[in-house]
Amino acid sequence: MARKTLVDFGRENGCDGVRVDAAGNIYLAARSLARPGILVVDPAGRELAFIPTGPANQSGLFEDWKGVPSNVEFGVGDDAHTLYVTVDKSLYRIRLKTRGVRPHGAGK
Repeated sequence: MARKTLVDFGRENGCDGVRVDAAGNIYLAARSLARPGILVVDPAGRELAFIPTGPANQSGLFEDWKGVPSNVEFGVGDDAHTLYVTVDKSLYRIRLKTRGVRPHGAGK
């Protein structure tokens, strides 16, 4: 299968954590200083949603990195509708209508 770029972050930092929901949509922990947050794209790479996790920052200084997410994960079982996000030194949860999909063999 040929490779395809779904999201081009340009000169901004890319994403760190990546997860997929039952519809095949992709949840990315976007580490862009200009737009930190959770980016949701469909399998073709079209943006469906964006959940901001912090303010835009143009300084580029490490001490100004506030609100930049580092990871994203869906819960399991009855909690599969919950998206967990790590931002700075905090853990947040967001209840969604969709369910997350676990990779085969996860947790073994």
